[in-house]
Amino acid sequence: MKIIFLDASTLGDDIDYAQFEKIGEVVKYPFTSSAEAPNRVTDADVLVVNKVLINEQTISTAEKLKLVCVAATGTNNLDKDYLAERGIAWRNVAG
Repeated sequence: MKIIFLDASTLGDDIDYAQFEKIGEVVKYPFTSSAEAPNRVTDADVLVVNKVLINEQTISTAEKLKLVCVAATGTNNLDKDYLAERGIAWRNVAG
């Protein structure tokens, strides 16, 4: 399983990724623009984002994508209709 953090720098410098590394390969990008996203998500099973826009333009190349996790309470960066069409689940932090 490949877990990709598209804007890891927004999460802070003290994040422990050990639990993620136990379940799959972890790739961390400090920041990702909408133009960079399609190349970075191609082989992702899981995306972890904070502010990156998740829509057809940014994730259409992610053929194996199963889950998008938002490391924030807001989800206005997700195109939920597009995710539903693709059968991709999404979750955000509880609080």
